[in-house]
Amino acid sequence: MKKKINTKNIFYIFKLIYLKKKKKYILGPYGNYSYSLIVKKINQKYNFFSLKKIKYLFFFNKNIIPIENNNGGIVTETISEMKKLKYLFNIVFILNINHKFILLKKKKKIFFHNQTYKQSINNIKLKFNYFKKKIIDSNSIIKKGVNIINNITKKIFFLNINKITLKDNFINKTKFILKYKNLKIKKYISIFLKTINLKKIKKFIINLYKNNKYYYIEFFFFSLRNIYFNMKLIKKKNKKIIFSGYFNFL
Repeated sequence: MKKKINTKNIFYIFKLIYLKKKKKYILGPYGNYSYSLIVKKINQKYNFFSLKKIKYLFFFNKNIIPIENNNGGIVTETISEMKKLKYLFNIVFILNINHKFILLKKKKKIFFHNQTYKQSINNIKLKFNYFKKKIIDSNSIIKKGVNIINNITKKIFFLNINKITLKDNFINKTKFILKYKNLKIKKYISIFLKTINLKKIKKFIINLYKNNKYYYIEFFFFSLRNIYFNMKLIKKKNKKIIFSGYFNFL
């Protein structure tokens, strides 16, 4: 019996020392999409420290930063910080987000992050009319009430989550960017688009991002027909634009 207890204690101490060697700062608490993305996609373990605002993510190297959701739109806080810092990234992660909710106790108030609310607004109105709703900037400030969590984190932590799905659209992709020093290729912005206004896009890119003489942009459409049509349309407007290819990310 004593040997088992000692072994457990030694393992616990070793685990603490190991975690202290790798610190990672993420947006929000354990159980948000940033944590899930690191564990699932990068497959490394870190000692996590939660941050309340997106701008703090830019203070550290190799941080995963949410930039856009195909339903919620562009994350304006990320874009504004990229503009201020002239931030360049070279890795893009796309993760399918499936928001669920946790009921800690019987509560009548439910907290939503701004992006979660945008991605699930129809289901929220339909299923949670009797709740008081409050929109917040970060899930890390939630201490009481109903918290939102995504489906991937449920599998990691084996949490007992109510099976009501919040997202409105079956396709609910969130895009994250990552700066990695070992890669020389730099990208500026990567955007989901349903419709294109060429004048707005041209102005948007020039105002935000520039590297020597080259601009990089990725367009995401929902059908091949839209891709071909818009490629021809853009090419007519500016012959200097070169298309490197297209792919299906679903």
